[in-house]
Formats: sequence, C-alpha cells, structure tokens
Amino acid sequence: MEEKTEKDRIIDLSKKRTELEWSHEIQEVSEKAATAWFRWVGWMFAIGGISYLADKTNSTILKAFEVISLVLLTIYFLMFFVSIRIEPYHSWARSCKTRWGRIIAFAPLVIVTGLLFAGSKEVIDTVVQLVKEAK
Repeated sequence: MEEKTEKDRIIDLSKKRTELEWSHEIQEVSEKAATAWFRWVGWMFAIGGISYLADKTNSTILKAFEVISLVLLTIYFLMFFVSIRIEPYHSWARSCKTRWGRIIAFAPLVIVTGLLFAGSKEVIDTVVQLVKEAK
C-alpha cells in the first residue's frame, strides 16, 4: 500500500459510514470541488485578460505571460489529477514497475489534462473574442 502524502486527494470507498457521515463527506467534497472550480475559473479569466491585453497592445511580454500562465495551468491540472487516490484501490499508475508501464498508466491523466487545457483555452479565446466584438 502506498504512503499518504499531504497532497493526496483520497476518496475512500471502503469505509463504512452512517448516513450522517456520508452527508458530511458529500458536503466536504462539494466545498472542495467548488473551491477548485472557482479557482480554475478565476485563472481562466486572468489568462483571458492577459490574452486580451496582449492582442490589443501587441506586447511580446504579455504574450510570454500568457504562454507561461497556460503552461503552469496545464501542469497544475496534471498534478491535480495525479494526486487523486481512490481507496481501497491503490494507484496502479504509481505502482507500475517498468518505465513503459508507468508511461502507459499515466496516459489517461495526460489525456484528461489535455482535454481540460483545450477546453480552458477555448473558453478563454471565446470570451476574448466576445469582448472584442462588443467594443
């Protein structure tokens, strides 16, 4: 069994809980999900603002900030999904012995991260385009 780290997001499906305990668990997960959601939305609007200003001013520095921000957002998405553990199932991706096994095991995480990145970028570009058209 793997050791728990501070960053692990553990979902323990094997625990026996009362209805009240499940209610508290669902509330806690909902609060964490809402916090993560609005953090991501805030980041997308911040990156959208940088993107809008970079397009408006043709600033290379702002374009660089936009690229750096998108790279950091992508890394954050990847690390977020890597840290999720569902108990009693250990992370088979982390427990693979061979290098190729680990690469293949992490492929779904990379795909989900890529889809989130593409979706985020699409939202940012759409909002920036709508703001430009509104002016």
